[in-house]
Amino acid sequence: MKLHLYIPFGCYLNARLAESLEPQTTFRHGDYQVCMVFEGIEPFETKQPTGEPNFFKVLTSIGLQIEGGHGAHAIDALVQAKDLEAILAVATPMVNRVFRALRNFGFLSHVDEIRPLAKDAEDTLRSWGAEFGENENDDWTKLAPEKPRIWSALFGVAKGEQGLFRAERWPLIEEAIQDNLEPGPEREFLTNSLQHLRERNYRLALLEAVICLEIVLNTYLRLYLSTYQNLSQTRINKVVNSQLGLTTRVGLILELMLSNKERDESRIDEVVRAINWRNHIVHKTGRLPAELKEDGIIDGIWATLELAQALSSKRDDLASTPEANAFAADISKNFKVRVHEVKFLAGHRVTLSIHTGARTVSPPDDELSAIVDEVIRRCRARDARFAPDIHLSIKFLRGLMGTYAIWANGKLERLPEPSSVFGPPSLTPPS
Repeated sequence: MKLHLYIPFGCYLNARLAESLEPQTTFRHGDYQVCMVFEGIEPFETKQPTGEPNFFKVLTSIGLQIEGGHGAHAIDALVQAKDLEAILAVATPMVNRVFRALRNFGFLSHVDEIRPLAKDAEDTLRSWGAEFGENENDDWTKLAPEKPRIWSALFGVAKGEQGLFRAERWPLIEEAIQDNLEPGPEREFLTNSLQHLRERNYRLALLEAVICLEIVLNTYLRLYLSTYQNLSQTRINKVVNSQLGLTTRVGLILELMLSNKERDESRIDEVVRAINWRNHIVHKTGRLPAELKEDGIIDGIWATLELAQALSSKRDDLASTPEANAFAADISKNFKVRVHEVKFLAGHRVTLSIHTGARTVSPPDDELSAIVDEVIRRCRARDARFAPDIHLSIKFLRGLMGTYAIWANGKLERLPEPSSVFGPPSLTPPS
């Protein structure tokens, strides 16, 4: 027995390729197997200013097919007993798992988790078009008797409200659904801020953005001081504490840690102004300063969110530094090379730079392949989702010759080498 649900979901799906307009996935939720698809109207095509195609599809619902379970909680048993409250209790966590991933990993800020009441089970399942059956070609039976459809705030997306779902974010969303990932607290605050921006509630957007930055900055500073400065936790607690205001941490300490390029990109001055607006709201009037223009407020909020995102990435790099150092040391020792750099990046990506020594001749392919094979083995051991053909990039360097080979996209590519270690071969002047 299988159970079908069609949860109302208003969204525009945007993609550069027509085939990207049909995202779908499967996942296990406890003892249940779930297939998920998006339902919508026929897609349409527009042209970007560059002339390249741009595809859209209006999504109207999320389809879930649920089967499995054990004993009294099996889908077969629940449907035969017509236990609507129990069916709703089984389905709601699955729906929220999908909504949570869409909201926090797809930045669909208009999607909220649902909390339907048991007493409303029949109305909720009816509004979800709940039906059951055995085979796709058979006629399916409605789980709840037909009545006029009731729309309520249970659905997470208000009637008529639409978001923009970019297809390139689907791999992150799918991974979050399949692995049931919990978003970090800063990601929730970021999504909340985006939602308030859409609603032009700039006061709440600013408050949520600054909280997001404060969470990320606190963890980043602690990791930085521990990893690069080797400070004890006692000393770190003296530096990073409530007595040291956020304005000081951003305007002084953080600036000292960033390169000139990073400081320019981070728009520190705009972020500090935004923090001062937050202080004005919290400690003085409860409102944004009256003299501020809308464009300036939006710029300040965006600068704050962008800095939080940048620091989040740097924080994750710092967190992987000890593991990366051990990884590099093992490869260097086992193959008598020098692994200059290992980076474990977002999206399961791994990059390495490997110096194979000042040989007069580059190592043969079989030596390089042996190194690649060991790197792949270790990467797979640490990350079940690691796919070397997609996620791995290695540069091989030799002496003063620079990069002479690259492993990427699942294959080793040799680069042309100059005939002299001091540079390219000299050219014969024209006669």
